[in-house]
Amino acid sequence: MTQYTYTAVPLDRAAAGAVRGTRSAQDERELRATLREQGLLPVSVRPNHALDALAASFASRKKLGRSERAWFFQTLAMLLGSRVPVADAVREMERLTPNPKLRAALAEIAAELRGGSALSAAVERRTGLASPAHAALLRSGERSAGLDRAADLVSRSIAAQDALRRALVSKLIYPAILLVVAVIVLWALGAFVVPRFAETLRQLGGQLPWQTALTLRLADAMVWAIPILTLVIGSAVAFREKLVPASVRRRFAERVLTTPIVGPLVWNRAAANVCQTMGAMIEGGADVLSAVDQAIDVTHHPVLRERLAAARRDVREGADLGKAFAEGEVLPSMLVTVVSVGLRSGELAEGLSRAGELAAEETETRSERLLTLLQPAVIALMAGVVAWVVYALIVGMMAMSEGVA
Repeated sequence: MTQYTYTAVPLDRAAAGAVRGTRSAQDERELRATLREQGLLPVSVRPNHALDALAASFASRKKLGRSERAWFFQTLAMLLGSRVPVADAVREMERLTPNPKLRAALAEIAAELRGGSALSAAVERRTGLASPAHAALLRSGERSAGLDRAADLVSRSIAAQDALRRALVSKLIYPAILLVVAVIVLWALGAFVVPRFAETLRQLGGQLPWQTALTLRLADAMVWAIPILTLVIGSAVAFREKLVPASVRRRFAERVLTTPIVGPLVWNRAAANVCQTMGAMIEGGADVLSAVDQAIDVTHHPVLRERLAAARRDVREGADLGKAFAEGEVLPSMLVTVVSVGLRSGELAEGLSRAGELAAEETETRSERLLTLLQPAVIALMAGVVAWVVYALIVGMMAMSEGVA
């Protein structure tokens, strides 16, 4: 048993605030399921001890990745759509896959199917193979004898999410390279260029101008500060759930939502995931409350998770889905309108899917706008720093030369 620290939101009174506590469980999945059974929506769950957290971090590296997940559901949908029985489809996929890690997972799934397990349960037990929403879709397909349709919905959902992710990553590569190059250039200036000039100036003697003295001090500090800051920021990003308290992450997330350009970008990206998940769930035969539950599970932004939980409470009490989303600010107003129209026309799944597409388009537009500002900003910053260093050193050399004369 592992001791976990958790933060959760009561589903029946989400606006009341978060509940924090410590509890033992076999693993994180078991604890999350237990909390949901008790009417609590888990926001964060982390091992309570440093060694447990490190073990959990290494264990998470063994989980299946996005490419394996996409191949699994795409191939499964194709085979089931051709009327291949489930057990035969899994065995055929085990034979076809070139990925050893996925082949081992398929062998385990095939063994569980032979033992009488349902496909959804076997898939859910393979870490990283299916999100809670996708596992719920498979369960819905099994109950309605439409497993082939459910697998196709999951495959399309994964493809849409991957397309959005690839679009964002492809646009961020160039600014990220620029930023890395700028940091390396600044560190190289402080570590190699400025010290040589500093030694020459010290040999000449005399009083350095304030511009030169300030630049030399900043260069000395920068040599040590940049590696330390890089390590701290990298650690905070990689292990944020273990190192950064949930309350701090929530305040930061809330602040990000109110930031111009970045806030709408984050909101629309999360909204795309919510709409696509709910659209796929409802199209697969789930009810609205179950669809909202799955949307909560796939939403990682703590503030939006709380808003979704509050909207779920309102819907359960009889409120209209569009009205609950509008009053709770779950989705941007344009998307709420699209969802409301779909609800009134009896085509909620189609309305949610359309809203997801619009959110993805808006995400791409806003990311382009952000990168349009970011690229010249990084270049201007790097040029400005280099210009200042050159100016400060030249001023110092001139002052020393006049002193010697």
